[in-house]
Amino acid sequence: MKKDKKILNSMMQLLQPEVEELIKNKHWRALKNVLSTWRAPDIADLFREIDAKDCAIILRLLPQKLQAEVFFIWMVIYRKRFLKTLQMII
Repeated sequence: MKKDKKILNSMMQLLQPEVEELIKNKHWRALKNVLSTWRAPDIADLFREIDAKDCAIILRLLPQKLQAEVFFIWMVIYRKRFLKTLQMII
């Protein structure tokens, strides 16, 4: 089981530059398709690396169940930053 997790984490690290490129170019549909296959903790880790405004947009793109899981994980860690961003875009 640990070996599978290490392989998955390595795959996410390899895909992260491509995901960041999709964000940069605002290819939201492609990004939604890619991230919908990721695990919630991996998406939450990605959020550490990208702009808070992009985090809010991406969160809204995800399927509801995955959205809730990512939101919970991320809010525990980055609650203040995220709430401030949401206030700015709403």
